Amino acid sequence: MSNDSTTRDAPHGEPSLTESVTLDSAEVLLFMSDGRNRTLLEETLGATHEVTASTTAAGLESDFDVCIVDETLFRRHREAIRARKRRDEQVFVPVLLTVADDSALRSAPNVWTVVDDLVSVPVARAELRARLDALLRQRSQSLTLAEREAELQEALAELRIKDEAITASPVGITITDHTRTDNPIQHVNEAFEELTGYDEAEITGHDCGLLHGPETREESVAELRAAMRAGRTATVELLNYRKDGTQFWNRVTVAPIHAADGTITNYVGFQEDVTEQHKRTRELRLNERRFEAVFEDPNILVGLLEPDGSVIDINRTALEYHEVGLSEITGDPFWETPWFTGDESLQAEVRELAERAADGEYAEFELDLSAAVDEELIVNGVFRPVTNDDGEVVSLVISDRDITDRKQQQRELAESEARYESLTEDVLDTSEVGTFILDENFDVVWINSAIEEYFGIDREAVVGADKRDLVETHIKDVFENPHQVQQTLYRSYENNARTEEFEAHVVGDDDREERWLRQWSQPIESGLYEGGRIEHYTDITERKRRDDQLNTLDRVLRHNMYNAMNVILGNAESIAESTSDDTAEKAESILSRGNQLLSITEKQREIVELFIDNPDSMPTDISTTIRNTIEDLRATYPAADVTVDAPDEAHAIVVPRFDRAITELVENGIIHTTDPQPTVSVSATVTNAGVRVRIRDAGPGIPDTELSILHGDGEQGPLYHGKGMGLSLVNRIVAYCGGTITYWENDDGGATIELLLQKPAG
Repeated sequence: MSNDSTTRDAPHGEPSLTESVTLDSAEVLLFMSDGRNRTLLEETLGATHEVTASTTAAGLESDFDVCIVDETLFRRHREAIRARKRRDEQVFVPVLLTVADDSALRSAPNVWTVVDDLVSVPVARAELRARLDALLRQRSQSLTLAEREAELQEALAELRIKDEAITASPVGITITDHTRTDNPIQHVNEAFEELTGYDEAEITGHDCGLLHGPETREESVAELRAAMRAGRTATVELLNYRKDGTQFWNRVTVAPIHAADGTITNYVGFQEDVTEQHKRTRELRLNERRFEAVFEDPNILVGLLEPDGSVIDINRTALEYHEVGLSEITGDPFWETPWFTGDESLQAEVRELAERAADGEYAEFELDLSAAVDEELIVNGVFRPVTNDDGEVVSLVISDRDITDRKQQQRELAESEARYESLTEDVLDTSEVGTFILDENFDVVWINSAIEEYFGIDREAVVGADKRDLVETHIKDVFENPHQVQQTLYRSYENNARTEEFEAHVVGDDDREERWLRQWSQPIESGLYEGGRIEHYTDITERKRRDDQLNTLDRVLRHNMYNAMNVILGNAESIAESTSDDTAEKAESILSRGNQLLSITEKQREIVELFIDNPDSMPTDISTTIRNTIEDLRATYPAADVTVDAPDEAHAIVVPRFDRAITELVENGIIHTTDPQPTVSVSATVTNAGVRVRIRDAGPGIPDTELSILHGDGEQGPLYHGKGMGLSLVNRIVAYCGGTITYWENDDGGATIELLLQKPAG
């Protein structure tokens, strides 16, 4: 058989955009050396496929759907194969590598950057067929996706066939209205519904942001949006979320649809589930990283050799010693490489070690390579044989360590210095957050430019100074409450096991701008400055100004509200007392609604104060808090039956206003029932997960609109009339406590709300 042959007429060109590759009509290139394996494959595949055989790189330039390559030609033409795949980078060009069971290529790095599958020869026909079918399906899908964009441009321009084309698509498809700024979805196909769990009616009018979640990369989303703004086609892969909350990897392609005048009226999006591909890619990368972690260990010189001692691969650490490229020595006897040239006795010793390993022996050594590399270099290591299942040596691994340590220490020191300089000069020094780094004696190691600005100190002047002295001489007096700031800082130095946080007002003068600073500091628990402390000073002036404005606005509104309502309620009360029948009833209604409005206003005040005060949570015996709160409620609602089941003590992390949350939830259960003697039970239980507080009532439950407010995701927009203000207060309080809220309706009627609170450490 000649070097290039075919069992059928040679194919003429790549499949056109209207053609597709089928499993039984694919064009197969056997890029293999003459021999039995190629002959068998030609006979096996020739009956169902168009088969072309070649042994030269020129054969790779022919048209084919899958290339089967043997180990010999893969080693010889790896880059040519890679170039062929890159030429058709928009279409998947599968490569199947045939190797022996004991081939070193199985563990060689970077094989999988060229090869798409690997099969051992000899191979059963069924397995070969399955492998080829899998690759050809991917090839067919790749061609289909490449074809689809062109097909859909024409199909979508002619809206008469839109529904049929989109509905029949195996991938999810969306069509959006590009004439609107948010590109809302107009239509989705069944594949999209199956992929995401959303019906077309649910998703229509929304943008695809509905599929985004906490782990969706904003950079990829921004890339899509930028392409759509520019009228371009783009493809990205996103971690999306189905309706039920499960994650999936989505390969999203968007393409513009043009009107007759050339303007873009719509965008079509293709959604393909590539979760399994990502999983395989992650597994492959993990295996590659594991291999690289061993093979590219910067502390060890590693080589992979044939049993005859010729070089297959050498790691970067070894190559750097002699500044030689891998391609220059691949295939050479290891003992003739530059590490051993010029020393015949050393070469003979290395050759003997390789021969011993080829005979199945672990050959340990310690060698002085100084003469060969023109620098002091002593290594010790081992030649290890790698055997197949039959015990036959199929390759050799040499690994040795530089026991002089000199070059490695120099490299690590230089890298460390560069990282430190980049961290301090390029990152921390440009930050608007002021930073002090203190050593274990609280002497200043480093400050950034923001600290110099905030406190009017010079870095060179203070580095090495005792921070406590610096507080006394330069820092405390810039604050409105210098003594308090000084004592707080000193306390953190006296007890360097805790995190400290406070806010303080910097007084302005001719040389210093007035500002508010938030200080946050913690001990340094590891590294060069272990036992020291790091302090951060953040400018919060704008936040303070906004808080003051909000507080002022709140006071003015509440003052005006109370004045107006007092007049209204006074007049309503006079009307109720001086009239009867329908007029008196309406006056009583005004009194009731007015008192409700005052109650809502008071709750609004508490919410605003929570925003402004940003209260700190602290360990508290909530059993006592609950009992005291329920005692007050019993006095207010004597007809209600409110019970408490709590241990003598139950300590949880809560804010000082936690009792208001209990009051709101119990009152909610009392006043929203038609029972003249409402029943509410309150319990507290200490569990491994935290402290659980449950409020159970027999009322009608909480409407969905107000329930969403309790969970913190309710919309309190222009149509929000104050309903659920108390539940909003509960949500804010529990959020500041770092807790969670769960609600469910009881099987026997009523509802239960559970607050899960954090327990104190220890």
